[in-house]
Amino acid sequence: MKAAKVMEQLFKRSNIYFLALIMVAFSPLANAKPINVNQKLPNDKREYRAIKLDNKLEALLISDVALNKSAAALDVNAGSIRDPLDKQGLAHFLEHVLFLGTKTYPEPDEFITFVEQHRGKWNAFTAPESTNYHFDINHDGLEGALKRFSLFFIEPTFNKNFITKERNAVHSEFKKNLDNDSSRIYRVYQELIIKDHPARGFAVGNNETLAKVGGKELLDFYKKYYSANIMKLVIMSNKSLDDQEKLVKQYFSPIKNYNVKLDKIPTKIIDNKNLPSEIRIQTLKDTKELELSFPIPSMFPYWQTKPESILSHLLGHEGKGSLFSLLKKENLASAIVASTHSTSFAGSFDVDITMTDYGQKNIDKIVSHFFSYIEMLNKNGYKKYIYDEESTMRSINFVYRDHQEGVWVASKFANLMQKYPPLEIEKAQALLQEYGPQDFSMLLSHIKPANMILFEQGKDVKTDKTEHFFKTKYAINMIPSKRIKKWEAAKLNKTLSYPQQNPFIPKDLALYKTQDTKPKNIINAKWGEFWFQSDNKFHLPKASVELRLLTDKVNTSPSSKMLANLYSLALNRSLEEWKYPITLAGLSFNIQRIDRGISLQFSGYSENIPFLIESISKKLLLLDVDQKTFEDIKSELKRMVINSYKAPAYQQAIYHLRYLADSKMIHPKYYFQPSGLPGSIDLISDVTLKQVRENAKKVLSRFAIEGAAYGNLKEQEVKTALLSLPKNLKASPLPAELRGRSLALKLDQEKASLLK
Repeated sequence: MKAAKVMEQLFKRSNIYFLALIMVAFSPLANAKPINVNQKLPNDKREYRAIKLDNKLEALLISDVALNKSAAALDVNAGSIRDPLDKQGLAHFLEHVLFLGTKTYPEPDEFITFVEQHRGKWNAFTAPESTNYHFDINHDGLEGALKRFSLFFIEPTFNKNFITKERNAVHSEFKKNLDNDSSRIYRVYQELIIKDHPARGFAVGNNETLAKVGGKELLDFYKKYYSANIMKLVIMSNKSLDDQEKLVKQYFSPIKNYNVKLDKIPTKIIDNKNLPSEIRIQTLKDTKELELSFPIPSMFPYWQTKPESILSHLLGHEGKGSLFSLLKKENLASAIVASTHSTSFAGSFDVDITMTDYGQKNIDKIVSHFFSYIEMLNKNGYKKYIYDEESTMRSINFVYRDHQEGVWVASKFANLMQKYPPLEIEKAQALLQEYGPQDFSMLLSHIKPANMILFEQGKDVKTDKTEHFFKTKYAINMIPSKRIKKWEAAKLNKTLSYPQQNPFIPKDLALYKTQDTKPKNIINAKWGEFWFQSDNKFHLPKASVELRLLTDKVNTSPSSKMLANLYSLALNRSLEEWKYPITLAGLSFNIQRIDRGISLQFSGYSENIPFLIESISKKLLLLDVDQKTFEDIKSELKRMVINSYKAPAYQQAIYHLRYLADSKMIHPKYYFQPSGLPGSIDLISDVTLKQVRENAKKVLSRFAIEGAAYGNLKEQEVKTALLSLPKNLKASPLPAELRGRSLALKLDQEKASLLK
């Protein structure tokens, strides 16, 4: 109890530091009104406590009366990276076997049955450096579940009668991923890893790698790594902290502590002789992906400055002066995403670029532009205003974060406790706490041609090898020095620059007071039906708007649906540069065709939402794309249809169930059916950009408004923004009888009885 009280005091002190941090974070932004961070938000009743048991197991307890369910997770700091070289998949196999019963509860489905009887769910996963077990459950079942759950780590039976069955379950999981391009690509990447390095291992395992693994091998691995001193536990419940602490001590104190000291993993994973490499991978889906991957040090030590997040932000930027803007302008790419994959011992910085047909034929040009952007960053350094904006948005997002609960929150927290102090988890992960130009420069030093692995992924790429487990066809070659020297000499491109300062970052986070307790319709029936409710419950400076422009011209025939889909894709493409700084400022909006019209969704910080709605009303007919881009958009729509046939079976089943239940739903096969399938048809190829623009004018010349808004908004501002749509589009109202309704299929009594 003493340890818990000490850590609670540290938490209180750390909050004082945190408040000061946020005030600093806001200071660089002119005209920003500082939020009141000296008290909890009105609905925040959550309390935290961190304890360490005598067996050195650390636990984070979270008490919150607003939680709908209790949840728990235990993370063991040993995963697939600890697999013996001759028993690949052992950690994953053990994860399965621990659910097969304990000495006290020998029935293999005892825990699962108990959780499900109390309306809960359970699962586990094996990551490279940890194995994570988790569940949620109705509050009244928490103690019973914890009692059974804790015994996994105290007295598992390793029931030999079920080991073969679970080995087959692991093999089935492997087979399920045979058609997963991500798994296939990662396995080929591992071909570059130094031989005998544990990161090269086949983490999933199958009947081949686990053929000689039985109860003894599982028990040996369990005793070697399942020690209390490398376990982290999280409990989230409506129970008090004192009650939770009693449960933890009662049920988890018996876990044995073997004082495990984990062997250090070598930090070098890619042999220099394998760099720079070009890998071509034949994918199952029709993709045109280029990935530039760079081995980097672990980013775990840099959590206060987060240089990888800053670099991802800059390379993934889509506004003016960005790399993506240049690639898009030259019709080389349609999307770009930068990300980091990090372990405690090493990492990789990856830039994924979705290429156009033209881009796939000009990969070297894409790479040259990429290194031109890197040269611009090296020359100009890490701009302070970039840090200020990123730090501010992270602070705002942290203070006004949504209510979090559930099994995945507990699971994530338990895993993050392996990296951060338990009471600092959310802040350490979320906040940008220091300006780190030196750390940024260190990371940039690894982003160079000589340290690059270039992946070209596509259905028709040339290959000469086949990977053993997934049968992926691929080719690996060293990149010739001539190409490397060309990229090393990449010059500054005048069109590339740092992002402009973002004018949309929230400056006014004041909450509007309201006495309204019920939603009300705020527009004239002539224009439709739109419901509004000002926030009187959550007290956050946020809002959400769901808006539909109902029309009878997007779903009357295969052609009308196809033209509307092309319009949606072209519109989103034309708005990319304009909307990107808006999304960075905590606002999101989505525009898509639906069977009843055009759907527009807005959410985020409410200050700019009315402005955003009115701005969109002026842009719905501005399809600012050129002919080359439009041809790529048509190819994109074709690929979407083709790839839908290769989606997981359950997704296809859900779609076709909807199709069977809705007589007005039009299947894509009626406007595009790939060659090789019965009844090949193509209504897409001959469509012109002019046709799409003219059709958009017809679609938006007459519509009705339907939707709802909730949040920190003023009624009159919302109403004015909504009515700007017909005004700016010069539209007339769609008669009520043409607005359509979402239909539900009602089964007769005989058919309904078959589903029981």
